[in-house]
Amino acid sequence: MTRVGGRSRCSHGCALLVLAASLSCGLGLGLTGCGVPVSASPQPLSAGLLPKALSESLPTLPPPKPLSARDVPVPIYLVNPLQRLVIEARIVAKPLTAQSVLDVLEQGPLPHESQAGLFTALLPGSHLSVLAVAHGVAKVQLDNNFFELVGESAVLELAQIVDTLTKALPQKVKSVQFYFDDVPTEAEIGNGSLVARPVTPKDYASLVQQS
Repeated sequence: MTRVGGRSRCSHGCALLVLAASLSCGLGLGLTGCGVPVSASPQPLSAGLLPKALSESLPTLPPPKPLSARDVPVPIYLVNPLQRLVIEARIVAKPLTAQSVLDVLEQGPLPHESQAGLFTALLPGSHLSVLAVAHGVAKVQLDNNFFELVGESAVLELAQIVDTLTKALPQKVKSVQFYFDDVPTEAEIGNGSLVARPVTPKDYASLVQQS
């Protein structure tokens, strides 16, 4: 450094040091000098502490959709990798009916549930129709897809239907009578037996995942 006219003037080397210091702030290397706190471990930062250019580039996520007064949380049963039934939650709009519950069951698992290994025994395109609900018995008509299922898959589908309806509508549905072509049909229960009577969750208790 040399003095000219009683004032200090930086040489070429000093100017480089000043330039490097300014660049370190601009590139985030000297965050303390830029107003951003430094921590020995990663810490979340609020948007107010971020440099303006960075905070403006952050995406704005929409707030979660609130439940309306017409939305009702409903339990449905899916199948886990152990071939056991587990409860998952769905939202159904009022008025809650046996048909609306089966409609949401037919939709199968959500993406994150599929990633966790959950699935449904109902074949794609299956349509279940509720003929009536009376005296605690839901009369459910099976479609042709059901008869493409064999062995445990068929039993799991019946178990999903029975357990979902009785769990979602405990005051209205105590048991399920299955129909085909508007005629009552036999149902296979958890122990492999065929019964012509309405079936209940007790008939499929062995297929439910124990907590």
